[in-house]
Amino acid sequence: MVTDIAVVNKLFRHNPDGPPRHNDFFSEDSVEIKDPDKLMKELAELTSAAANPTEKLRIALSHSENTAKKTLPDVERFPTHFYEDGITGVEGSLKCRAIIAHRHFIGDTDYSFHDLMQEIVPKMQNSCDLSPLHQDLID
Repeated sequence: MVTDIAVVNKLFRHNPDGPPRHNDFFSEDSVEIKDPDKLMKELAELTSAAANPTEKLRIALSHSENTAKKTLPDVERFPTHFYEDGITGVEGSLKCRAIIAHRHFIGDTDYSFHDLMQEIVPKMQNSCDLSPLHQDLID
């Protein structure tokens, strides 16, 4: 049963001596483990002092934005949620990481998930026919 995967968030130039060795990347100490449950507990703790739901949301969004601005680690391990959600979530996650790795490869080494979302979300909004009832969500 596959419950999580480890990925290398990096592209490599051709090396006549061959590709990097698997063990160079996937040793125990080189893999950063992403734990969504830990992140949820962290968000709950950060927002616990705010009584107002709007303030809780502001704090959570700010924290999420700061997290998205961090540089991806060279190697990370994260849950797939494949059995609950199917392959689409894993596929999207890997595509995003491939785009970020490509941007780093061509020299834009500060490019992050935040930057990618800043490009994607407006395109998604423009392609959706949002009813007036939900317009407040994007304003």
